[in-house]
Amino acid sequence: NASRTRGISNINSSDPTKPRIFGIASGGDEGIFKTDAQTAYTQAILYYVTGDPVYRAKVMQIIRLWEQMDPSRYAYYTDSHIHTGIPLQRMTGAAEIIRYTSTQDPALEWTDDDTQKFSANVVVPVIQTFNNCNCRFMNQQFYTTIAKMSGSIFMGDRDGYNQAVEWFTVNKDAPD
Repeated sequence: NASRTRGISNINSSDPTKPRIFGIASGGDEGIFKTDAQTAYTQAILYYVTGDPVYRAKVMQIIRLWEQMDPSRYAYYTDSHIHTGIPLQRMTGAAEIIRYTSTQDPALEWTDDDTQKFSANVVVPVIQTFNNCNCRFMNQQFYTTIAKMSGSIFMGDRDGYNQAVEWFTVNKDAPD
């Protein structure tokens, strides 16, 4: 994930400006999400530490591919609530690092459009489809909550964040 030439999983082989998949609805899609999230996060940390624009370019390419997701193409599948929380945390972490660092290349600037598309096409559908209930038991609830908490922080959604904190710390209305 730290390689300057690291590949991207969600990239269309015939058109590198388009994603390979347009939603998360299976374990295979989840694997693509996990790989790209880990790559984006690692590359964002490396950009922050080294200032090497190659790392920033990779993060922006990954995030801008994922910004093209279609919210209607997300669907719950067995145990997806366990497997989507950490990748969303990593992807939003990468986005936060890039959003709050600077670059000399205008093409690699984080924009308000990036925030809007990433929120609407990745963060919200992942939370709403997989990670928006207080109904998981013990450690499974952590995986659900980390996605909601990270996504809410990224979007500046104080109510969503407060709800995630309540679920994580007390969860007084938990059905189990």
